Amino acid sequence: MIARDKAELEARLKRIGGQVGGIQRMLDEERPLLDVLTQLAAVRAALDGVTNIVVAAHVEARVNTVLSHDSPRERLDFAREIATLVRKM
Repeated sequence: MIARDKAELEARLKRIGGQVGGIQRMLDEERPLLDVLTQLAAVRAALDGVTNIVVAAHVEARVNTVLSHDSPRERLDFAREIATLVRKM
């Protein structure tokens, strides 16, 4: 993973941690549940953004590996790996 992506991930995860702490405080303060749900949706969206960065970095690294080898087995393994990623997302 390149340093720029790693720094962005660290910043996003720190922000998400703060959001989760804020949700806990909202629950402790018995804030309206609609407000809590809004914040939960924001955290989910933020995690989706982190997921997208990690998936893109992984796929890029794997593509470079697969292209550097002339192995049909390596290509098949990569295709299966991509299929698994798609199912998980």
